[in-house]
Amino acid sequence: MSRKPQYDAPKGSLPVLQYLSPAQLQVDATYQRSIENGQSRNLIAKIAREWDWQLCGVLVVSRRGDEGLFVVDGQHRQQAALIRSDISQLPCVVETYASAQEEAAIFAKLNRQRTPLKALDIFKAAVAGKDPEACKLMSLISQAGLQLATSSNNVDQAPGSIGNIGGIREAKRSYGDKVTLKALRVLRQAFDGQVLRYAGTLFGGIAGAIGDAGRSGTAISETLLVAVLSGQEQADWYAEIMAHKGKFPEMRTPAAAAHIISSAYEEAAAEDEEIAA
Repeated sequence: MSRKPQYDAPKGSLPVLQYLSPAQLQVDATYQRSIENGQSRNLIAKIAREWDWQLCGVLVVSRRGDEGLFVVDGQHRQQAALIRSDISQLPCVVETYASAQEEAAIFAKLNRQRTPLKALDIFKAAVAGKDPEACKLMSLISQAGLQLATSSNNVDQAPGSIGNIGGIREAKRSYGDKVTLKALRVLRQAFDGQVLRYAGTLFGGIAGAIGDAGRSGTAISETLLVAVLSGQEQADWYAEIMAHKGKFPEMRTPAAAAHIISSAYEEAAAEDEEIAA
């Protein structure tokens, strides 16, 4: 018979839900993150511009006696509301802490306990929500005969599963749909039936090799590229790419991968021409 889990007694008192004016709320700069930077200012402007009550949630606020009300969690939303003239109230849970030190400790705990969503999780939600860009990327993945990975841990994925959404999005923006689809298809054919443990690195190189060749007016044979890639293990390709990147630390990994794959393809194409001659 399994034992019931033991729980600590609840700490603190039940917070009060109130609707407060954004102008009532203060920010303690001794522990709150600075918003005097481009990233924060852009985020605040975006929240203000695209205000959505479904995304607002509740702010966590501390009542400091005669000092007033201080935002513990929700500074960006409060600042965005101040920019607008039509947000007169914000939903807040108000708690009274023993000191500003305890308030700061709660701020730290709130931020430590959050588990940020990974790009793959956000992409899945975007596809489910019929986001046009996400659905287009998912269509390219499916057309290539691949499937979306169930998690970002590629070790335990089924063969033909990929989760390198950032790289696929970058390829689509840089080279367009046709090159992206061709690169996905080459990746699938070259390592058919295998767990794609190095899909992010290899796909970036494949897309770069195809896309850069197209820009220079050279057509890459899909059949030959598949043959070249399938002639070596994924781990060996990865090792070669990382070794090349190690020689040129300033080089981005997709560029290093494109160089290694393009070089191997050009060597194979030259050998084919010699045989044909």
